[in-house]
Amino acid sequence: MTAGSPSSSATTAHQPPAAERARTVAARPTASLYCLGLGISQLWASTTTVAGDVLLVVPTAGAVMTALDNSPVRDVPARLTVTDRTPFPLRHPVRGLLQLAGWVTPVDPDDVQRLVLDFADAYSADSLFDVGLSASLVRLDLAEVLLEEAGDAIDIEIEDFVAARPDAISRAENELMAERCDQLSRLSASHSAAISSVSPVLIASGRAARKSSGSTSIETPASSSSTSARSRRTSVALRPTSNRLSHG
Repeated sequence: MTAGSPSSSATTAHQPPAAERARTVAARPTASLYCLGLGISQLWASTTTVAGDVLLVVPTAGAVMTALDNSPVRDVPARLTVTDRTPFPLRHPVRGLLQLAGWVTPVDPDDVQRLVLDFADAYSADSLFDVGLSASLVRLDLAEVLLEEAGDAIDIEIEDFVAARPDAISRAENELMAERCDQLSRLSASHSAAISSVSPVLIASGRAARKSSGSTSIETPASSSSTSARSRRTSVALRPTSNRLSHG
């Protein structure tokens, strides 16, 4: 899936650096996990902490933990896809996709409590209360970072991704939008009668003004092209475990 409108790639020129945009997308709660040999795997929550750790909450009795237990090197090649969606009902709701590829590895028991707190600071998922019970905390050791937005795909250095910080406003975006929508809903409910009586008058006045001025509205048909400008692949290839062993 290609994120964003193919015609909107020029808008990225005035945006923050790609690594910062990638960290902003990484903070979104909507994600899916694909593991080599398992396919789409059950994922209860995921986030990237301030320190740059990519953490996942998975069911203890699930396929991911079983694969880790059966792996001779205690890791599973995987890809985490995080989706950034606009809170508005737009034609292109997906603003960006972040592909994080690497290896799912267990978290040292001595680090679980600290990393759960780091996870909660970035994203307060309810499933964190189940860690140590029905859920397990695992880490994704990064090998590749790919940001897809506005029809383009950008490879990001892992060091840049870890060092970057997400946009501070993005964390409060949904809350701000919900607050404004709630205010508009209350306004509409309180003055529905007045709005209903005024709307026909405004519409009639607008038509009369256009007729008297002799103006005619012209509608421009939307482009029928739905082909994405992006020609490169949309998924990050997973390296086999043997490659990791060869790197030491």
